[in-house]
Amino acid sequence: MIFEYVRNKYGHRLGIVCAIEKKDIGWSLCQKQDEFNKDFGLMIAKGRAIKSKINDKKIPRSIYPLVLKMRERAKRYYK
Repeated sequence: MIFEYVRNKYGHRLGIVCAIEKKDIGWSLCQKQDEFNKDFGLMIAKGRAIKSKINDKKIPRSIYPLVLKMRERAKRYYK
């Protein structure tokens, strides 16, 4: 599994985007009132990747470029 943190403009971690296979991409993102937790965020992102039914319309616009970047990275990593 490969993953990358979602960070705000100050560098604070807000979520995770992960890939388990070429097409299995998952993500997690904290709400404004939440505190980032690596283990919990990774669990959510991994669960979404396993389901692999991420609809591009449901991905938050703020992390969509990072998800696209992860898709390209996963294609290279999982040959």
